[in-house]
Parts: sequence; structure tokens; C-alpha cells
Amino acid sequence: MDSIRIRLFAAAICLLGGMPLAHADKLTFAAGGEYSVGDYGDPEDTAVWYEFVSARYVMSPLAFKVTVPFLEIDGPASVTDDGEVGGGGTSRMASGIGDVSLLATYMFAWKPERIYLDLMGRVRLPTGDEERGLGSGEVDTSLAATLTKEFQSLTTYVEAGYRFLGSSAARPREDGMTFGAGVSTDLTKETQLGASFSWREAAFDMAPDPSDVTVYVRHNLTDDLRLNVYALAGLSNGSPNYGSGLTLTWTAYRSE
Repeated sequence: MDSIRIRLFAAAICLLGGMPLAHADKLTFAAGGEYSVGDYGDPEDTAVWYEFVSARYVMSPLAFKVTVPFLEIDGPASVTDDGEVGGGGTSRMASGIGDVSLLATYMFAWKPERIYLDLMGRVRLPTGDEERGLGSGEVDTSLAATLTKEFQSLTTYVEAGYRFLGSSAARPREDGMTFGAGVSTDLTKETQLGASFSWREAAFDMAPDPSDVTVYVRHNLTDDLRLNVYALAGLSNGSPNYGSGLTLTWTAYRSE
């Protein structure tokens, strides 16, 4: 089944990459990985490798993105939501495709004031194996808005959203709010340094709300290739104790 899923979603990415570009602003592909460790309230730590490939197609004011993740889990915790891990399971090792997400964004821009507003809607598909702790087993949707303000050499943003989580008698998950904020500054023309904070209501009643802080360095290797390296620290038992990762983004096409 995993091989069928991989072929299916690889075909979806190829289809996106083959869409006509006559009216496109930009087409980008990204790949990355993250390693994190946390106890999530269990006596034993759980280590998670999160790897992904994604494609983003921009045709202003619209943008579409598909992300296909691959997970490797060593420990008692399981993936309960996108980026959220919950404890209370039996220690084991498992690997496979995670839950694929589809994102659509409508972008507003007030360029003289350097203010930008993104309205986002996302659907997360239950492609990960729930029994092996690689996915939620439910279709989830979310809505969010991000407001960004650029200054001379500083960029700030705030984001708020709401998740509508699939639920069942066996896994009674709860909808909830999300919040994020961040700031970045230009170190050089090619390099940015930034930090962000994120919080969301837990998917399960009485579980700790995940929250963490992240610091990152983003560097343009070339005009079309960008590297992002980051480290994170959890602020609650709903998040990993620590983690780090990197993302490589390639701009395959941009309008002149």
C-alpha cells in the first residue's frame, strides 16, 4: 500500500510541475528534513525524522502547494496531527509516508506600505498509517491568516488560525485555535536571521498545548536556490524537547 501511495503522490507533484506556466508568477520545489526528540509526557523519549518534498505554484493572487512527508519514528509517541506528536503508546520503530497536505493561499498586498495579508486554507489527507503511528487517520482542514509588515531591514508577522480536526469514537480529537509570530532581519543581501513562536490547542482533551520557539538562518545560494537551516526548542510536553532541520528550495520558473 505504501508503494501505491508514494507513486500516487509523486504523480501529483509531477502533474503540478507540468501545469502550463504562461500565466504563472513562480513555480518552486522544496525538500527538507527535521530531527526532533521529545518525551511528550512519557518516561521514554521518542525520536522523529520528518522528511518532505513539496511543490508550490503561484499565479497571483493565488498560490497552491502540495506537501508529501515521510516519517521515521523511534519511541512510544505517535503522530496525531501535522507536526504534532502525542505520547502514551508502546515503544516501537516505524517508517513510511505521512499525511499529505494541500494548501491554497489568496494574497493581498499593499506595496507602498509594505504590508501583506495571506488568507490560507488547507486540507490534510489521511495517507499516513494510523495503526503504525504515522498519521491521524482523519481528514483535517484549517483556515489561517498571516499579516506581514516589512520595515527597512526588519520583517515581522503574526498569524492566527483555526483547525477543524476529524474525530472518531476511538480517537476523539478536538478542533482548536493556532497562533504564531515571528521576526527576521537581513544580515547581508543574501542572508536572513529570524526567530518565530508557535502555539496551538492540543488535538486531545487534557493534552498539553504544543508550543515552541525556532531560530533560523536563510541564505540564497544562487538566484534560484535557497537554503534554510533552523533549530527549535519546545515549551511544553506537547512539543519536542529540541530539534533541528533544513530546507532547500529551488525556483524552477519565475515570470520576467
